Amino acid sequence: MKKYLVIFSLIVLSFDGMAQQDALISQYMFNPFVFNPAYAGSRDAISSVLMVRKQWVGIKGAPLNQTISVHGPFKSKKVALGFNAINESIGPSQIVGTMGTYAYRIKALRGTISMALRGGGYFYKLRVDEIEFKDETDRFAQTASENKFVHNIDFGAYYYTNQLYIGLAGTHLTQGSLQDSANSYLSRHYNITSGYAFLITDNLVLKPSVNIKYVSKAPVNVDVNVSVLIQKTLWLGASWRVDNSLVFIVECNITDGLRMGYSFDMLTNQLSAYDNGSHEIFIGYDFTPKSKSVSTSIRTKYL
Repeated sequence: MKKYLVIFSLIVLSFDGMAQQDALISQYMFNPFVFNPAYAGSRDAISSVLMVRKQWVGIKGAPLNQTISVHGPFKSKKVALGFNAINESIGPSQIVGTMGTYAYRIKALRGTISMALRGGGYFYKLRVDEIEFKDETDRFAQTASENKFVHNIDFGAYYYTNQLYIGLAGTHLTQGSLQDSANSYLSRHYNITSGYAFLITDNLVLKPSVNIKYVSKAPVNVDVNVSVLIQKTLWLGASWRVDNSLVFIVECNITDGLRMGYSFDMLTNQLSAYDNGSHEIFIGYDFTPKSKSVSTSIRTKYL
């Protein structure tokens, strides 16, 4: 069963290129920059995040993803710049990507509207010799291991106030080819995110949010979350990924700049009999300018 799952995951990611290829992110509400470049600069600080996700623990060859991102406002603050890098492996395949972001922001509608472009590329590697084919005459069994660079362009739009945010992003717009020997390319992904922070008291904030992801010829992924901020320090949350899993999240604002988070995914579909859940951790730090007051620290940034 494990071998079948590995091969199935590989086919989904690499061969037909029609399913969801971007890594699942459970803590999207704390790090939207991963899939929406227009989030750049919205924290009014140089914000950095390291995130690691281990999916389907117990299944050999299951996805493992590491992401590093840095972004912040630039000079006039109408412009924001960002950089992110990813390293993801699924079975015998590996993708390493680096990208730069340019965002332009304007004040409007009692908030801020940001539009952004992100460009870069992925280094793709497929080790065919690590795949066990049941049928040696399969055309993919005759394929040599491949290394390839794939260019990539993403677009994002993001509107936010102190309590509300709405984002729209499209990734892999150029649909770069992953393999010359197969009909394999990066599919366009579309993300819609939204959330609102209800200030119940000075020490209690309730923030529901939703993330909807669409890829052509793949099921729509809907992730609904409710999180609570206690004493401006501890976030506790739970998500329901429709027809897929339950997610439990905890984040702690350790200092005015440092935050750490952890999430655990528990599958609710048939695959739950074969895995031990998925784990995701992140460490974030905001380098706030000294001229900023304490009120601009992450302890009061609900979005």
